[in-house]
Amino acid sequence: MSDSLKNNCSNNTQVFVLFGATGDLSLRKIFPAWYQLQRAGKCKHAYTVFYQDGIWKDKEQETATTGLLINDRLFLCGTAPALTQLGAEERVFVDVKGCIGGLLRLQKKSLIGRKMEM
Repeated sequence: MSDSLKNNCSNNTQVFVLFGATGDLSLRKIFPAWYQLQRAGKCKHAYTVFYQDGIWKDKEQETATTGLLINDRLFLCGTAPALTQLGAEERVFVDVKGCIGGLLRLQKKSLIGRKMEM
């Protein structure tokens, strides 16, 4: 990959979307891999969207609440997060369309903030 392409890829906004966030594959393979990418700084500017329908199992609501508190780039989508009072309405959505709208609003605010700094 050329240097200019690498630079462009690293400067672009990334969005990681996971459907069925509480499934067995997610817990055993995808979350650990995503954590390692985050830890290595490969996706530090990425937004993460976890989609989960149904209801939370065991301590999933507590984990989601903690995730929202420590990661301002985390978005939750689906009936499971929407049915609970997580206290982060701007990052919790019932459907993917609303979530995309929230991401776009956040991106627009970020662009306006950058222009004001210049």
